[in-house]
Amino acid sequence: GDLDGQPSERPHVGRLGSAVDLPEEIPGDALQEQIAHLINFERLLGTVCAFSEEVASLARRLAEAPSAMLAGVGDGAEALCDGATGRPLLPDLAGQLEAWSARLQSGASHLEKMEELAARAREKTGAADAKLQERLHAWRPKARADKEAGALRERFGKSFTLEEKKELLQQKHRANEAFKKVSEEASQAVEDALSQQLVLGAVLSEMCMYVVEVFHGSQGFARDFADMAKRLAAARPAPREAAAADAPGDALESGVSASSAASEPRRGLREHLSRAWAAA
Repeated sequence: GDLDGQPSERPHVGRLGSAVDLPEEIPGDALQEQIAHLINFERLLGTVCAFSEEVASLARRLAEAPSAMLAGVGDGAEALCDGATGRPLLPDLAGQLEAWSARLQSGASHLEKMEELAARAREKTGAADAKLQERLHAWRPKARADKEAGALRERFGKSFTLEEKKELLQQKHRANEAFKKVSEEASQAVEDALSQQLVLGAVLSEMCMYVVEVFHGSQGFARDFADMAKRLAAARPAPREAAAADAPGDALESGVSASSAASEPRRGLREHLSRAWAAA
């Protein structure tokens, strides 16, 4: 960039997204290759973190969906009966869905481990990124001091006093030493971050274990749901009498008065008492 203007800062590693090409901030930068590897590593870590977060979120939503659906069924749980046995089907379906929900959540610990390992590695990439930014800021005074000290060698340029020459050379030395020091620190920080690449194996291993946990023994689930699908396809509505007995309030909507519906239990009680008195 132009030394007299504002620095065109290198994008932070953690914010690069899909960018890989690095701006030529420092001509002939000795760390250019290291930085390129760091950016690729950080991008991969970001992708893994996004994957684990998305899968965890999806698993939670899928696990909650059956409960929400069955809560909406409410009093209609007796509406469908098994065509062969006459037993209500929805309670059986509810049990299967609850087991499915638990299975989806069973691998949550592996997703959490994925995020934990990736986050630990990203702490290193973040530290390296911060040190690279510090190095970039140290480059500007070094480049300026080099340029000003270079004027001392020009044959037809400005004349400098001995004190001015001494100050320019000292300034150049200080700027170069500061840049050298922060460059060594940045190089070490990048190497520390890249040493975390082995963590990727552990992260992706946890991903595989999540899949194993969720789908292990899934053949049994598949058979149960296939059987339920057949039973639901052949289901028949519950008898109207049973539905009315289970839901007295519905009798009013079907034209039966509240008093006649309420009299049925009392009539049964009177008949029972009459038979008891006769026997006595």
